[in-house]
Amino acid sequence: PRHGERAGSPLFCRLLGGSGRRASLLNPSLCRPRPRRSRRLHYRRGRHGRLYLPLHVGQKGQSTIMTSSSHLASSALIYLIGCSVVEHPPTIQGVVATAAGSLLPDIDLPTSAIGRPFFPIASWMNRKIGHRTLTHSFVGTLLFALLVFMIGWALRAWLGTPAVSYAWFLTLGFASHILVDTLNKTGVDLFWPARVRGVFFGNERYRIISASRGDYWFMTACLLGNLACYPLARDGFTFSLHQAFGDIYSVSTDFKEYGERNRIWVDLDGVDAISNQKMTGRFEILAAVDNGAVLIERNGLKQLVSRAAPMHIFPTKAKIDIGETTTISTREIQMAGRTLGELPRFAGASRVLYYGYLTPAKLTPLSVHRDRYDSIALRLDKVRLEHAEYRDIEEQGISHLVIREGTVLAKIHDLPPAVNNVSPESELKKVIRLVELRLRPDDQVLVAEGIQVTPSQVIARRDIWKQLRTLDLQLAADTERLQADIGQIDLQLGALERELKSGEAVRAKLKGQLQKLGSEMLLGKEVERIDGKLSDQETRVEDLVARHSLLLSRRFETIERVRSVVHEAAERREIIVRETQIIAGFQGRIVRIIREAAASEVTLRISYEASGYIEK
Repeated sequence: PRHGERAGSPLFCRLLGGSGRRASLLNPSLCRPRPRRSRRLHYRRGRHGRLYLPLHVGQKGQSTIMTSSSHLASSALIYLIGCSVVEHPPTIQGVVATAAGSLLPDIDLPTSAIGRPFFPIASWMNRKIGHRTLTHSFVGTLLFALLVFMIGWALRAWLGTPAVSYAWFLTLGFASHILVDTLNKTGVDLFWPARVRGVFFGNERYRIISASRGDYWFMTACLLGNLACYPLARDGFTFSLHQAFGDIYSVSTDFKEYGERNRIWVDLDGVDAISNQKMTGRFEILAAVDNGAVLIERNGLKQLVSRAAPMHIFPTKAKIDIGETTTISTREIQMAGRTLGELPRFAGASRVLYYGYLTPAKLTPLSVHRDRYDSIALRLDKVRLEHAEYRDIEEQGISHLVIREGTVLAKIHDLPPAVNNVSPESELKKVIRLVELRLRPDDQVLVAEGIQVTPSQVIARRDIWKQLRTLDLQLAADTERLQADIGQIDLQLGALERELKSGEAVRAKLKGQLQKLGSEMLLGKEVERIDGKLSDQETRVEDLVARHSLLLSRRFETIERVRSVVHEAAERREIIVRETQIIAGFQGRIVRIIREAAASEVTLRISYEASGYIEK
């Protein structure tokens, strides 16, 4: 500014890019300088000697304070909008705290709704700092927030009360008062102690004059806004937005949010994927599945509602309906050695769903349906339970299926307290193990269900007489066959020895002839002929000797085979005799005995209860 001009002069405002008008939240230029007049109120003595304070008058004689009813209505509206944004349901305590906070900034005015009960404090503050200064500024809001939060933390540490949440409400109401006062004709000192006046609208025509028709229209609009925003605050902004969309993804998201506390229903319009017929109705949601799909119960069948395969119903419009509250408890059930029919029913519960992967002792084929969700299915060598009920087990006919290992999680809806207190949770966590025996149809089982078994106790006796007789017959047949082979070898050896003896005699005769011819000095051709015969005869004799050695080796091997067969039969006999009695090898109470008969053997599955428990 030039020398002699104040910082708030119209010229300085224009140099900074402003229009010279009052500062605005939408037009943050500096305002015109206010006339230098005292902001203190002058008290006069009335007819009866009382002190009274005339209403502070602004431009054109209009009141410079908004009515308390406008502040109350606007604070409630801001509170409801905040509840809808943060997804917090509104409460009476929150509304009262916010309303109280919306009146506190006028503590610097003795004629205000909050100043009259605290007249000495309000009069002192009005004389010292004036109206709409510290209590209507950013500094005042920060100081007030620090004060109420310190008090809230102290009360929470001392009494354990949730006072910090009320500090939020009081601060919100305090700030809402300042925001509403910026709509007033004269505005507020937002940047106190700087003498800069702040208003919401830069144009004075859009500002509200207190106690005027515009003020009452503003209050009426806030009241109507309260009526419109209450359902939004009660349900939350996200839930209301999902209700407006009406799609299955929103239903799935809301079920994940509320499904653990309430029974959830869906008003559904869609198309049946099998019959291709339109359908509509109200169905209970059982679970939220991946990819934005939900599982509903329709005509007693579980069906998937999804916009992508696999599905049973294609939704065109879906809106969630939050029903009555429900309590959900869980139980972990050790299924090793048990059957699926032994899953607890939890009498009195509205619904029980089972989840888990189980390894059965014997795989059983399961039915696959197109018109419903298969809550029981095979996955490689395991049985998968997902959102399964006991009636699903009965429909598949696998209640007798013995489980080798695995754990089932039971999700119980609305379990009565009496049943919950006496629920056999320790029974469900007992260690049940499974033992399998391979027996013959004539073997005898010496134990029964409910019997306590010790590790050295005999639990079955095999019928060994048939096995021994079969072993003896087999040994006799093998021995006779091998003895016959030895006899054949002996015959071949006898014939070969005779032939070898004859060959050796011919060879000796040829040698004698060759020596005699050599001494008589006969012709060389005769000697060569006899010498050739001698060579052939020697070759034949060597071949006979080799065959004789081979037969002797075969005879020796056959004799050793006979001895081996006899030895193996003796060992097998000892094993059969030793396995006549089957020893338990475990300790515990027998829970169940299942006998599965086949053509040549019987599979005996014994489930017994061990002495310990599994810690959950």
